[in-house]
Amino acid sequence: MTYVPRMAAPGLSRPETSGGHARGVRELPRPVVLGALGLVVGTYSGLFGIGAGAFIIPALVLWFSYGEHEAAATSLAANCLVTATGAAIAAAYGAVDVAVALLVAVPAAGSAVAGATLQQRVPQRVLAGALSFVFVAVAFGLVL
Repeated sequence: MTYVPRMAAPGLSRPETSGGHARGVRELPRPVVLGALGLVVGTYSGLFGIGAGAFIIPALVLWFSYGEHEAAATSLAANCLVTATGAAIAAAYGAVDVAVALLVAVPAAGSAVAGATLQQRVPQRVLAGALSFVFVAVAFGLVL
């Protein structure tokens, strides 16, 4: 069965489809889909150490009709708990280099202020294009 989003983001409307749903397609409740997304995000984030935004942003944009601004902001909020949990488990196994983590995190936290401020001023199409470019570049780098 194929998932068809049940509702768009608050305040946003999803384009209507013509002719209803195809045979074999059913709507799943939004909390079920978001919960399943959370399971996938948590697993991959913990397994590979990748940012949950790589999954959350495209899912919110494509399945829930969020704009890039709202998807990025919502992803950042969700990442707080995902990242903290993954880091705590990794630390329990002794796998975290705290000095390196702090050397990266402190300037990143500062520059996040600039990034979040800039993100609200950049057109959504530009954000979508930039994010797509980053995903393709990272994928290329991993394959080569």
